[in-house]
Amino acid sequence: MAGLCVWAAVGGGRLALLGAALVVVNGVLDGLDGAVAVLSNRVGRHGKLIDSTADRLSDGLLLLALVAAGAPWWFAAIAAALIGGLEGTRAVALRRGKVARVTPGERPTRLILAALGLLTVGAVPSLSNAAASVAVGATAFVVAASWVFLWIDVRPRPGR
Repeated sequence: MAGLCVWAAVGGGRLALLGAALVVVNGVLDGLDGAVAVLSNRVGRHGKLIDSTADRLSDGLLLLALVAAGAPWWFAAIAAALIGGLEGTRAVALRRGKVARVTPGERPTRLILAALGLLTVGAVPSLSNAAASVAVGATAFVVAASWVFLWIDVRPRPGR
C-alpha cells in the first residue's frame, strides 16, 4: 500500500487524493495483521521482526511519497532518521525489560500526518510543495519530541 502511495504522489495533482486513501488502507491493514496474530495466539519474535521491518519500510515509502509530492528529500531523510531513532530506542528499552511509554510520535500519528499531507496536496495542487513539506516537518517534530521523552524514561541512570 505504501508503494502505491508513492505511485499516486508521483502522478501528482488529484492522484494524491488516492494516495491519502491508500495511507488509510495501509494503516487499517497494518492494524488487522497484528490483531489477527494476537487473537489467534500466534505472536512470536519472528513475526514481530517482520512487522517492525515492514513498518519501517512503510514509513520510508510514505516519506518518499511526500518527497514525490514536493517535500525536500533531505527533510524527509531527517524525518526517517528520527523515526529510526525513536523506534530503535523503544526496541532497546524493551530488550532491557523497561516499559516504553506510548508517545505522540507513534505510527498512527505518522500515518495521519502522511494522509493529511497527501490529502492537502490532492485538494490544493498549487500548494503541493508547502503541504508536503509541512507534513514531513510535522512528522519530524513530533517524532523528535517523542524520542526525547522516551529517552528520558529509558536512559541508564547511575546507581540503578
